[in-house]
Amino acid sequence: MENLPDDVRHHCDDGPASVAAVRELASGDLDETRHETAVDALADLIVNGAGPAARESAVIALAEIDQDKATTALYRMFDRHGGHGSAGRLLAYFTGEDESPTEELIASLPGIGNFLGALTSAALGERGAAAVPAVHAALRAFPFPSRHGADHWFRDESTKYRLMYALGRAGAAAAPATPTLLAVLEDEEIYRDTRHQAKVTLQAIGLPETADTIAAEIRRRADLAVHDEDDGFSLLLDVLLGMPPSALAASREVGPALEAVRRRFGDGIRTYEEDGELREYTVFGIRLHRREDHRADQEVSSPRMGEATVSSAIFWKSPVPGSSADR
Repeated sequence: MENLPDDVRHHCDDGPASVAAVRELASGDLDETRHETAVDALADLIVNGAGPAARESAVIALAEIDQDKATTALYRMFDRHGGHGSAGRLLAYFTGEDESPTEELIASLPGIGNFLGALTSAALGERGAAAVPAVHAALRAFPFPSRHGADHWFRDESTKYRLMYALGRAGAAAAPATPTLLAVLEDEEIYRDTRHQAKVTLQAIGLPETADTIAAEIRRRADLAVHDEDDGFSLLLDVLLGMPPSALAASREVGPALEAVRRRFGDGIRTYEEDGELREYTVFGIRLHRREDHRADQEVSSPRMGEATVSSAIFWKSPVPGSSADR
């Protein structure tokens, strides 16, 4: 028992040996001293294990010991290895139900805990295009803007997060949900984690058409006569920054959108007065690079269509380091 956590770590690249070590570890009694070591070893195997069988065995073992840590490791596992059907198999193991209908899985999301919530949303994502219409419809059914004062607000936010995670796991097949995801992104009453997941999901869809939609909205706002949507630019530019380089390079709208923002905001440091103090902030800083060379120091002032990718975007209306507000 003393060496089992080390055995689990050492066999990350050996599927059968990993499974055997995990099963032996899970069958033993862990004292407080060995508990943390075992949790770390199992979490490491979940994220770094060579094959699905070893990773899934580690999930089952860790969930028995520390379900919160198992939930965190699950998200890391899915991010690193994709689905490979693991979510569906694990969900069937923990619920005892094989291949539940998509509508039933969606209906279960508001009432389950974080561990099953992660498995259920990932299992929905594994179903890909077949599940997207129902998942999207469930997300679209929520009111926008969110009702922050409602008793069920946090439950709704958790459900929206899980629905968007499922859409993100579905990837490009979730493209029809783009307008809804943008509405979530800009909902001022929404929970910060829900908003972040909207951003991640848009980036996971990752199509040139998605980049076109976002860039076209940025351009529209830049051309407005009334300039009162600065925060909207920040959110949209942040999403655009994280889009796959291939999507940005193929987009017809990114270049014109960024030029429109430059025309409106310019570059460099600006100042404003608050509480009798002069503060500084960076309005807009963005670089375009040729697709053939992504070095951070090669700026392209007038990229040709199809060659540009976004390498950095900053849109802060807060004191910058070293400004008068920091002194």
